[in-house]
Order: sequence, then C-alpha cells, then structure tokens
Amino acid sequence: MNVGYRFRGFHRGVVIALGLGAAHPLHAQEFRADKIELLARVSLAQFGSQHENGNDCWGYVAPSGREYALMGVSGAIAVVEITNPSAPVIVGQIAHYDSLWGDVKVYRSYAYAVNESGNGVQVIDLTRVDDGVVSLVREVRGNGLWTSHNIALDPVSGFAYPVGSNIANGGLIMLNLSSPSNPQWAGAWTDNYVHDAQVVTYESGRYAGRQVAFCCIGGGLKIVDVTDKARPTVLSHFTYPNQRYTHQGWLTEDRTHFLIDDELDELRSQPFTRTIVVNVEDLADPRLAAEYTNGVRATDHNLYVHGLFAYEANYKSGLRLLDVSDPAAPFEVGFFDTFPDEDGAPELGFNGAWSGRSGPAQVCLLECPGVCDTAECL
Repeated sequence: MNVGYRFRGFHRGVVIALGLGAAHPLHAQEFRADKIELLARVSLAQFGSQHENGNDCWGYVAPSGREYALMGVSGAIAVVEITNPSAPVIVGQIAHYDSLWGDVKVYRSYAYAVNESGNGVQVIDLTRVDDGVVSLVREVRGNGLWTSHNIALDPVSGFAYPVGSNIANGGLIMLNLSSPSNPQWAGAWTDNYVHDAQVVTYESGRYAGRQVAFCCIGGGLKIVDVTDKARPTVLSHFTYPNQRYTHQGWLTEDRTHFLIDDELDELRSQPFTRTIVVNVEDLADPRLAAEYTNGVRATDHNLYVHGLFAYEANYKSGLRLLDVSDPAAPFEVGFFDTFPDEDGAPELGFNGAWSGRSGPAQVCLLECPGVCDTAECL
C-alpha cells in the first residue's frame, strides 16, 4: 500500500510514505498510530498487476519546487508526484527486470537505479518530470556490471557507488557523475562485500575534503576513505555486542554518530527491535555510544536521519520516529504501523515496512511483499 502521513505536534510539514503489502482496501482507522495520520494511499494494483512487490525508495525535488517519490516495484522504478500529499499522482515508470530487491538514488536531475536481476545501473532523466515525462537514458554495464543490491551516492563529490554487485567482490564500485547522464567507471574497493553504504564528503572539521564511505558489510561497519579512487583506505572496522547482520545505517546530520540496523539480531539474540548508535567523531576509532530499544518485538530494516529525527522502517511494526537530538539517548516520539494484520502484537519477520527516506518535507516508506519467510528481504 501507499500511504501519506502527517506528523502532529512535533514536526512541521508532511511525511509521505509509499509501501506495498495487503491488497485489500485500508482506511486510516485500521492503522495503529501515534502523532502520525494517514493522508492518502496508492494501492499496488495502481502500479500495474505485473508488480507483485516493492523494495526501496528515494525522493526528488524539481527546480520548480514540486516534489516526487521514486518507488521501486518488482519490475520498475515508479515516479509519483507528492506535491499535494493528499492527492499523489503516478507520473511514469521505467521498467527493469523483475526483482525482489531494487534501489534508487538521485543526483541533480537524474536518478540511478539498480536491482538484483539485471540492467546494470539505469540512468533515468527527470528533467521533464513536471511535464509528466520520465525517460531511460542508458544502462551502465561497464566491466561486466549487471546486478547490484543497492546504490549509494555522494551528492557533494558527484560519485555513485553500486554495492553488492556481481563484480568487484560485491564491494564499492565507483562511478563518476561529472556528466550526470553518462556515469564513468572510476575504480572499485573490493576488500569486502558491501550490503549498503552511506558516502559523504566532509566539508569542514578535521576531515575536510575527504570522501568517506560508511559500509555495512554484514560483519560490522567498515569506514573507508575513498577520496583517492585508485587507493581506497580502510580507516576502521567496528563491531558491537550480539552482532548478527549489520544491514544498513545513516549518519546524524552533524556526522558525530552513525545509527545501525542489524536485521538479524532480533531473530537470533535480541528480544526487541534494537538500534545501535556509534560515535564516529574519530573515524579511526569508532565507539559504541548507545543501544536503543522501544520494547517492541519486531525486526528492523532501513533507517534514515533528517534533522533531529531518525525514520526507521521496522518491518511489521511499521514506521518508527526517533528523536536523536542527543544521539546517545534516542527516544521514540511517534509511529505508524503499516502492517495492520498484526496490530498490537508485532512479531519478528520480513513482512511490513521496508524503507523510509526523509527529505525537506517528505519521507518515502516502502513495504516488503508479505511473502518472505526467510532472510530474503535483506
């Protein structure tokens, strides 16, 4: 399902959530929520009967100020205008091979999409999205690149990083976006398979000018200096108690802390959803700052930070909003349970909310297809 949310009482603006799940009609009163209200819903069927599930998402603000959600469904990237959050409009779709997993990021007026079935990196032109036109420019398949689990992007340096690919040991592939419509191979870091990553350019402080990748490698967090694309350097490797599968994470906006979702710890050792907070002020010596749980029995998947809030997509317990103004002491300030089939009693597993991405006024939230009974939704 696709739903739009508005936060009440503690956050300005509107949050839009896009998701996939139950096919039956759902209404606002059918969702458990706190300080978040349903504004709109676009059903999976509206994207086409051929799309059986959804995966990741991102957002785009056009030069006009109009806002769009980019939503991955099983066989396409769909573009949905969300300028009016109460009336989302599907603008267009770019087809790709059918895949349970997909990801998309945006640089300037182009989107870059990957999946685990093929197509390399799809370059999607958004320059005419306000006119209802989105188009596929090309598919980047250099050096044998065919599939990727995810893609990271550093908008400051202008580099994209497919990860979990069929080449380079599944590590960081580096694509130069100096010509945004025509990405060029710039190098690769092949030491580890990378499941997900955030790559940033430090513009001030002790690391000013350095491009740094925070790589979730399953077996912990590796911090890699990728400033020199020919000679990436590992700065540190961080692990934590009861580590099971370091799945995904995101920096606080001041870049002092990195929040981690471990997707498998709740299944194997932890009774409740856990968020790991790492102090990364010293990139060579990251330290555990906190472990937070809201006491809900649900598996976590993806989280993103915008402003003073972390937006967590925690599968069956849905969207969870954490105040991270003090990263070492986060606390939950609101939620919207996107998986009403188990309202009041979230259980472990891979159904429900898949990913949440916040922006100036919006967040996209996707849901896994309700069919996963193993760790297929990593």
